[in-house]
Amino acid sequence: RIKRMADRMSVSLDTPIDDNDNSTIGDFITDSFDFEKEIFKKREDIYSRKMIKYLNRLSKTQKEILMMTIAGYTTKEIQEILNITDKEYSDCNSAIHSYRNVSVLF
Repeated sequence: RIKRMADRMSVSLDTPIDDNDNSTIGDFITDSFDFEKEIFKKREDIYSRKMIKYLNRLSKTQKEILMMTIAGYTTKEIQEILNITDKEYSDCNSAIHSYRNVSVLF
């Protein structure tokens, strides 16, 4: 699993800054990058109209789960990263695969 191999020169964004404080390096980095907007922006050259319609039916959490699943994350990894329970994951996964949502692709 190459994606999980740590670079020896890298520092995690979750690295604590001070032992007395719960602040991490990631808390002090400001960025306007929005993962969801970048991945799901309406671009006809990348996604078909049907795919855009399907993606618009999904909630933000459902989209994040879908993208992480496509990227190869396991169920447990997704739950840990998104801080969701088994039930929440199951509900989102059911919605992602539901006929009501998927039917627009046909």
